[in-house]
Amino acid sequence: MASTLVQLRDLIKANTGIKGDPDFAHALLNRWINDAQRDIQLKLFNLGYTEFKSSDALTLTAAKYSSVTNNVRTAPLSTDCPTRMGVPNWLLFIEVSDTIADGTVVTHGVAYPIPAGVFKEHLRNTYLAPTVNHPICTVLADKLYLAPVGIDTATAHYYKEVTDMSADSSTLDLPESFSSFVTRSVEMRVEDRQGKLQDKQAAMIELDNDLGKAFQAVQIQKTEEPQTVSLK
Repeated sequence: MASTLVQLRDLIKANTGIKGDPDFAHALLNRWINDAQRDIQLKLFNLGYTEFKSSDALTLTAAKYSSVTNNVRTAPLSTDCPTRMGVPNWLLFIEVSDTIADGTVVTHGVAYPIPAGVFKEHLRNTYLAPTVNHPICTVLADKLYLAPVGIDTATAHYYKEVTDMSADSSTLDLPESFSSFVTRSVEMRVEDRQGKLQDKQAAMIELDNDLGKAFQAVQIQKTEEPQTVSLK
């Protein structure tokens, strides 16, 4: 069962002895816990843990891309995919389809993100011209661009940022096996503010090293084959 915000906060207060300390109000600890959760997620992501995924239907609008006369579809990232991770490779792929008048889906395709310059070249090149079966997409100026213009519906699949915990009953968005790193990170901030942390740099390095070991242990556990018992 995932730890709740109040459980994490109470554990931090118990480990650091700050229960009732006005310098460490609940609002401050809550913010630090959420900061730590996002930081641990990013570190896990950079280690290769890519289980943080989500999908959203896109709001498509017809548009033109740069000076190219070919029409494309755009989706606003200001409202679409609002929980995407703040990493360059956040977008995995986009499922697309077109329809006919009675609403029957006739074509499906999957678009993978490509650089903006390559996207433009595909639009210019008749041989590379995208189809709904073989669509293309790119991200530019906080917008998603999709081609061809015949695409009617699209769903983006992406790496999702963990959700901030706001209520005491809110639960950690990370796997429970990594919850201790969230509390340790906050405890370091508490001790640093108290002036008790002797070497902050060394403590951070130790935390990162331990997180790497925990990640490796999870990966090994996932790849281990279950033992079979012979009935002979």
